[in-house]
Amino acid sequence: MDDPAIERWSERAWKLLARTLNEFMTQSSSGTPPQKAALSDPDLARMLTGVLSARDSYRDGILIQLAYALSAEKDVEKKADFRERQEGGGNVSKSLGALCSDLHIPGVKDAFQNIGKNSTNLVRGNVEAYDDLLAWINTATPSRRREAFEFLAATTASMARPVLAFPELHVANLTFARMVRLINGMLETQSGGAFEQFLLAAFVHGLLDEYSLTGRGGVHVETKNINASDASSRSASDVQIKRGNRFEEAFEVTANDWSGKPADAVASMKAHDLARIHIAGKVGGGSLGDVSALLALPSDVDVSVLDLRALLHGLAAFMRKPARASALRRLYELLDRHQPEIERTNAYVRLLSTAGVTA
Repeated sequence: MDDPAIERWSERAWKLLARTLNEFMTQSSSGTPPQKAALSDPDLARMLTGVLSARDSYRDGILIQLAYALSAEKDVEKKADFRERQEGGGNVSKSLGALCSDLHIPGVKDAFQNIGKNSTNLVRGNVEAYDDLLAWINTATPSRRREAFEFLAATTASMARPVLAFPELHVANLTFARMVRLINGMLETQSGGAFEQFLLAAFVHGLLDEYSLTGRGGVHVETKNINASDASSRSASDVQIKRGNRFEEAFEVTANDWSGKPADAVASMKAHDLARIHIAGKVGGGSLGDVSALLALPSDVDVSVLDLRALLHGLAAFMRKPARASALRRLYELLDRHQPEIERTNAYVRLLSTAGVTA
């Protein structure tokens, strides 16, 4: 039986990988560009360039295999075939995806899920430079492996987007009044609809979490990338509540007047067999008066219209302060990961400070 006091190979590889990326990120945040190791071998430079020009899955796959190679201690580890995924490689791949997301580095959730989902063999015949590098790791000396690893890690760190960090929240200050100030400030800031969509997704998530409706067997909130169509993202709407794969509620969100949305809403209902759908947008005076446009819809179509600003105020009112904090953190994640404009995320961080909710 393995001695539990002896660190597993996958743990050593992950610690090396995380430590190295974080060290290069620290250099970058201090104003010093990550120092890339000089590549003395033109052939190695060619292979690394080829991997970096391919999808991020291949970059991450090589980083992981190099980390394993550099962390090998026992003879069986040193003689491993690095064209194969090593023990614990799947967990390391997921951890790297999460770390890159936290560091604002463009990447994937799980490189090995994309590259070799159903096989431990990582040579796929799709990217020649990637396949060549896997074979190269098997015969390279430790110093050459280190050279390639540090070059690739430094290059990966240099890809990080200059996104402001999410600030520490002063949870005691998350009163309804301050939440309203934040909501209003965001809705009055041009964002191409990003603030509207992700505010609703985050606040619905916070409210469901407040009442312990999420988790195993519960419901969850999904939203699409800001520029994705419902069809391309396979979504029923902009924001949706799902239980497993079943749609429970769906919201079409607009920064504009709601009157242009009913046709889209009806199409979504039919395409996804929804019992009803909600439109959240601008409603004159904040409350719906004339419903003639809705009455003109087929009699079996149930479409509701809600003023987005009033809806968000209501959601904030029904959350306690910890749930409001959870919603604000979720909003940051959505802005960082589901829309391309860094300034939108940074504007949100600055608005948090203006609203008086940061420590």
